[in-house]
Amino acid sequence: TVAQARVAIALWRADYNTARPHSQIAWQTPAEFATTFNPRRSLALRYAKGSAPATVASPAQQGTTHAGNELKTG
Repeated sequence: TVAQARVAIALWRADYNTARPHSQIAWQTPAEFATTFNPRRSLALRYAKGSAPATVASPAQQGTTHAGNELKTG
């Protein structure tokens, strides 16, 4: 039934997210990794200009088109 499937998926998800070792975190379980993980959120607040990089290109100019500055084709 749908209810049984939901229970089975919830059990699998709990096992996957807490008890199963993952290769990307040195074969630790997510629960073990969470105890060693030290986020450095405060570093972004130190920079007055923010943490986003500067833009590479300037924004496109907005305005009207005049017949004199259009390219001729043909």
